Amino acid sequence: MTDIKLKVKFTEGQDLETKKYTLTAEVVEYIEIPREIFVFQRTLDGIDEFQTVATIIELEKFPDTEPVHPAAFFRKHTVSLEFDTLEDRETARDIFEARIRQLVIDWAKIYPDIISEEEVEFESSTN
Repeated sequence: MTDIKLKVKFTEGQDLETKKYTLTAEVVEYIEIPREIFVFQRTLDGIDEFQTVATIIELEKFPDTEPVHPAAFFRKHTVSLEFDTLEDRETARDIFEARIRQLVIDWAKIYPDIISEEEVEFESSTN
C-alpha cells in the first residue's frame, strides 16, 4: 500500500499596469498521481486557454504533452489566470481547491488496493 499526495502552490498578486488580480497554481509535489492536472485547449490561433482542473476521465483522455492539432485538449502542471476583482480571484481559488481535493479522492477510489491514504496540501505566496 502507498500514499497519494498532491501539493499545489498558489501565487497571488496584482498586475500594477492592468490592475488585474493574478493567480498562478502549480503542482510542486506529486506522489502516485499525474502532475499535469490543469486542462487546456489550444485555439485555432495557437493560444492555450485554460479549461478546468482535470477529472479522472480527463487525466486518462488528454495527453500531458503539447498538442499537435489545433483545438486539441491537453494537460499542464501550472496555470496562470487574471481576474477583474479580488473577489473573483478568491472564488476561483476556492473552486480550484475543491476540485483538486475531489480529484485526489476520486483517484484513490480507482486504486483502493494500492492507495492507503490521500493527502492534499496547498501552499500560498504573493508577488
